[in-house]
Amino acid sequence: MENIQPLPAIAVQKVVLGDNSELAVVEVQPSDLPPVRYKGRIWIRAGPRKAVATEQEERSLYEKRLSAARTFDARPCLESSIGDLSVRLFEAYRDAAVATEIIKENHRTLEQQLASLRFFDAHRSTPTNAGILLFGTNPRFFCQERTFNI
Repeated sequence: MENIQPLPAIAVQKVVLGDNSELAVVEVQPSDLPPVRYKGRIWIRAGPRKAVATEQEERSLYEKRLSAARTFDARPCLESSIGDLSVRLFEAYRDAAVATEIIKENHRTLEQQLASLRFFDAHRSTPTNAGILLFGTNPRFFCQERTFNI
């Protein structure tokens, strides 16, 4: 595995088929931050073509990485849920940060309101680290669970 950098997220499970034979299923998730190097080289696949990335293709992948990289506060706190947030604290913040007429005009759900202010990751349905730090009912719990590695 030291040949692949950064290491991908891999899930391995054993599946028993109908004839009692066993099959190993290895699921490799795509990298959040491309490019990934294999034995020191960046390999790409564009349509049917598979080759070592050119200097321009490598530069393009690094630019893509920078645009996709999120700061710590914007990353989802994967172990948390909407129930780990204090709605009362969030509403006090929202009322101070957003004009009253705007709150009355749009009829967004709590999750949509949190997401619009970057305190909730709608894609993963979980609060962001900023949401937990600002409005969490017990943010220290997530520090102990290795979520906050700062």
